[in-house]
Amino acid sequence: DLRGDMLRAMAPSRTSFAARLAFALAALASLTTATALYDSDSPVVSLDAKTFKSRVTNDVDAFVLVEFYAPWCGHCKKLAPEYEAAARALKKSKTAATLAAVDCDAHKSLCDAHGVSGFPTIKAFLAGRAKGSGSAYKPETYSGSRDEASIVRFCEDKTKEKHSQDDPLAPRLAYEHAHGFLHHGDVSAVRAILLTSGEAFGSASGAGGPAWLASAAVKFKKGKTRTAVFAYARQEDDKGGVARNFGVKDFPALICARSDGNDNGAFSTLRASELGTKAGDKIRNAKAFVETCVAASPDISNESTDAGLAWKALPSFPPPRRPRKVNDAKYAELTAANARDVCLEGFAGTCVLLLLHAPDGEGSLPEHEILGSLARRYRNDPLSFVWADVSDKHSAACDFVKGFGVDDETMKRAETTPTLLAVKTGTRNRFAVRVVDTTKNTPENSDHSFTTNAYVRFVDDILSGDVQFKPLQTVPEFEPEYLRSSASASGVVEFDAVLEEEEAEGTSLRFRGDDTASTTLADVDDEGEEIALDLEIVPDGSEGEEVVTDDELR
Repeated sequence: DLRGDMLRAMAPSRTSFAARLAFALAALASLTTATALYDSDSPVVSLDAKTFKSRVTNDVDAFVLVEFYAPWCGHCKKLAPEYEAAARALKKSKTAATLAAVDCDAHKSLCDAHGVSGFPTIKAFLAGRAKGSGSAYKPETYSGSRDEASIVRFCEDKTKEKHSQDDPLAPRLAYEHAHGFLHHGDVSAVRAILLTSGEAFGSASGAGGPAWLASAAVKFKKGKTRTAVFAYARQEDDKGGVARNFGVKDFPALICARSDGNDNGAFSTLRASELGTKAGDKIRNAKAFVETCVAASPDISNESTDAGLAWKALPSFPPPRRPRKVNDAKYAELTAANARDVCLEGFAGTCVLLLLHAPDGEGSLPEHEILGSLARRYRNDPLSFVWADVSDKHSAACDFVKGFGVDDETMKRAETTPTLLAVKTGTRNRFAVRVVDTTKNTPENSDHSFTTNAYVRFVDDILSGDVQFKPLQTVPEFEPEYLRSSASASGVVEFDAVLEEEEAEGTSLRFRGDDTASTTLADVDDEGEEIALDLEIVPDGSEGEEVVTDDELR
């Protein structure tokens, strides 16, 4: 294996030291790249500085969506399966789009050159961009939902018109992005949407939207501050969803909208007859209309008139689809410390416990990889996965599982015949036991060993309701080892007891012990008379205290 090769490379031999060092460094480099999220078989193309130049910088007729990521980033790990699924879908539909990725740990300078400051950052390099433009060309940053459908839709929209490029001051607005455009970001800025139909934007004009709209938009930009944000939506796209929601049937029309940041707001419409037909008229009329909207303060809860404009309640658009939450995998060794939280009353689900012999802990657990992969596979189901070493019949783990009817013989056989135990606690405490007999050739263990199939079959049967659970009269306790080992081998329980007078209204008795014990304490009262106190001590393994009143002593 690779680490073995590294050690052999560094071992003394006739090979020169420089050659051995070079080999070791190359091996270390390959270990670093092994952490990348996308391997060579992935539909996502991994880029370095050289391939980025050839496939992105120089190939200006190709649409490339590039994810800049860090292998340790949790959000990047969640995005990876969605990003790969989108790449496969685009390839299947023969969409002229390439999904690529750059590992910023391995290629930091490349990421720095593109202004990457957070992970993941996704940038779209649109087809038809000017070759050799270098830093003058600014790719579009993808800000949509990080799921397969949204990524595919974005790429399809951007490649419909191969040579089109939206002006960043007035980009095209897709129906699925309308909610975010209206309600996210700086809601103090007015949103202006041009609704069009039948106009020749795109490859025919060499631009992604009407040039006059960008000219109007620039009037509302001062440095990095905008008092109005512009976009356009075509009737031919998205089945006219944006125009339909605003109730617009005559085109072109200009919408100005205000949001309260809580999915509510108001809008006003500049009709086609008011917008004009010539580019100069459209710029002047649009500018005056939006300036009025910026100065207005409409009642967003009702239809109203403000600043000479008629306002209506803002229509609703579907919010961005959120990726399904991925829960943490629950997999651990069962101990007294975690038994309640992962397997008993503290866990609202089914605990699946593997009994086997692993006297040296997880390091001697051959099924470790199987358990870990299954915990990840069922992480969104109400299940937890634990294992217990039952090689020592006197251990707390063995005493615990005996409470479920597992006998010594079964635990002894667990060295070669693992046992699966499922526990449900709640209003009805129940359990089920399944012994995986590796001495027979069954569908669960076709190679006579404990494999994933045995566990999967058991878990799938639990989820489908095909496992018969038995009622549990008493939930067993997993006793800590320090309580089990504190008693002497002879069975004699030792404790310390001190009878001392207190200024309070009683006498305090402090004791330490590990089992129930009886004793008699003798003392002399203030008048010189002997007194005796018979006590039965039931300690809990820690220091306890019992207060005996003077009346009880008398």
